[in-house]
Amino acid sequence: AWLHSNNPEEHGYVPEEARERFSLTGRRKDSSAPRGVPVETVPDGVEVMRDSSLKYKDKTRLLVCQRCYKLQHYHKLDTFVKGGFYRMEGGRDWEHEAEIVEKIVRRMRKGSVVLMIVDILDFESSLVPELFDGCRNRKFPVIIIVNKVDCLLDTMKTDKEKGLARLKVWVRRMSRQIRNVHANDVILASSQSGF
Repeated sequence: AWLHSNNPEEHGYVPEEARERFSLTGRRKDSSAPRGVPVETVPDGVEVMRDSSLKYKDKTRLLVCQRCYKLQHYHKLDTFVKGGFYRMEGGRDWEHEAEIVEKIVRRMRKGSVVLMIVDILDFESSLVPELFDGCRNRKFPVIIIVNKVDCLLDTMKTDKEKGLARLKVWVRRMSRQIRNVHANDVILASSQSGF
């Protein structure tokens, strides 16, 4: 979605004060300086410790929308955004979502496997029910890859294996409630931590 500062209920909303801190290209250089007091000379017998790590290197920050920022930094969603990302083009709603998905499914080769990546923190919005209809009609196997599972691992205090198995069952139940979707497999993943 395009980044804008018009309506906080739409995808890509960035508050004006946050946008002013970035350049027109949506980038900002952040640099951190080492703590301590710089000195001109070092007394005899004092060993100077050098830090060769990259933690003091300049970092480039990218401008992200308010919703993505809250997900990345606070792992929560306060505001609901209308529609999923596939329903938007240039800021307007598509007339028929099924037409878009139909075009995508029609271009797939025979024997293809569909890997659907869904966000565990925003499951209902990231699931595309129309895609399952098209895949079922063409008999494509669907594998659901659930992303951001590492955000839930901290809440599983006792048996993580049992908790992950219960999460897979929950994903299967939720996907069946949406147009009776049958996934061939459910894979739990995290793109950030490599889980």
